[in-house]
Amino acid sequence: MNKEWFLAELADDIVVSLDAATVGKHSSLDYLPGSVFLGAVAKNLGSFVPERLLSGKVRFGQAYFLPAEADNCYIPLPFNYLWKKNKSKEAAININSQPADTSKSQFKSYKNVWINSKKSDSITENISKVKLSYRMKTAIDRSNGGRPVDNKLFGYQAISAGSKFLFSISGEDEETIKAVAAPLLSGIRVGRSKSSEYGRINISTAKTSLDLMPNNSGQNLIYIYMLSDAEFLNEEGMPSLCPKLSDIGLDKKFWEPDYAKTVVMSRSYSPWNGFHNCRVSDRFIVKRGSIFAYKKKQANITPKELEVISAAVKQGIGCHLEEGYGEAILNPWFLIDKVGLEVGGMELKEIEPQTQRKGSGSLDVKNELLWEFLKTKSSNQAKLIANDKASSELVELLRSSPASSSQWKKLAENVSAGKDEKEIKAYCEGGLTRKKVFGGSILDTITGNLSEERRPALIIALSKLYHQK
Repeated sequence: MNKEWFLAELADDIVVSLDAATVGKHSSLDYLPGSVFLGAVAKNLGSFVPERLLSGKVRFGQAYFLPAEADNCYIPLPFNYLWKKNKSKEAAININSQPADTSKSQFKSYKNVWINSKKSDSITENISKVKLSYRMKTAIDRSNGGRPVDNKLFGYQAISAGSKFLFSISGEDEETIKAVAAPLLSGIRVGRSKSSEYGRINISTAKTSLDLMPNNSGQNLIYIYMLSDAEFLNEEGMPSLCPKLSDIGLDKKFWEPDYAKTVVMSRSYSPWNGFHNCRVSDRFIVKRGSIFAYKKKQANITPKELEVISAAVKQGIGCHLEEGYGEAILNPWFLIDKVGLEVGGMELKEIEPQTQRKGSGSLDVKNELLWEFLKTKSSNQAKLIANDKASSELVELLRSSPASSSQWKKLAENVSAGKDEKEIKAYCEGGLTRKKVFGGSILDTITGNLSEERRPALIIALSKLYHQK
């Protein structure tokens, strides 16, 4: 298939949701999937021809990050590289060539990280991440003067405006590619909330391209590195975490998966169909950056076999190839060559906590006002808990009184007003009725809890008795 490369420059922030959830924190992809370009073409092409756009004859590749002033595009960091937790300054470990010793340290992978596709001594030379933004919003009640609606706060995470991406369109011939690309070159809107402040992308013909060549490891082992997301189905048509051997030109008589060197991450989501205005069946996705390893059972790989496998991989693996799924490369140089993996610059440095414990046990706090606020809030919370507990004990002591609801309420008002013990006694003994319901041990309990420390608990207890009556 012929392939043309295009540059997508974001004029606005772009919201490309990670999943279909509408509750909780919203997360965005850090790249543009091929489906956004396919959808824009289907909307603006004039006449929608499913045989052309959905058959795989035309493919819209997933976009690769192009950092500012970079000569070539970046690709996802392969998942077989791990860092020690809290030690991101150290070199990473390629678990395929250097197994991680989990008995001494815990390891983790970095997500949403891009590496330079250009061959070098260190694959993380000029390592980069796509800048994401997050904005909180609220729904507006137009029937009430445009005021915010209660309990309708939400937020959008988005790819920041100014970011650049490189994507490809593949077709049977150049004329087909030009016809499909024409609606894109005039500018498009994609993603969520296109009617407000999000979604504009300017597209032009690119002067650069992604060119990763397959390599021969010289052994009986091959690696397939996923440049884009992929969806695989097994022989029964059910979702699978790995492709069938036949999909990549391998004969199961001579080949088998090497699960010890295979590293896969996955996710699931429900795509939105704009034509039908609804979501369609869930997709079980193998994430870009995943690695599949296969080994030959007997002899080493011959150049002819490598050529056949490379051609099969180049055609794409799995389903939904028209949306850019299934793009892969056989034996990329960073999985075959023994390259270093140093963390460049400070972009992947762990965020150090602002408060660290000293030897004396004190806290080195930069923001004194915040610290004082938190201490006061914590102290007030502790007092509330203590008062509530004490009030429950007082309720049990005062419950035996036959006082009415209005009498408990009036007593609570007097105590809340700050009246002293003499005034409270005068109220409780003012008349035969009040003397009967507030006399004896009840009066002793009330007057015994009029101190500054105990009065808040007494007020809470009297309010509880008023509401219980």
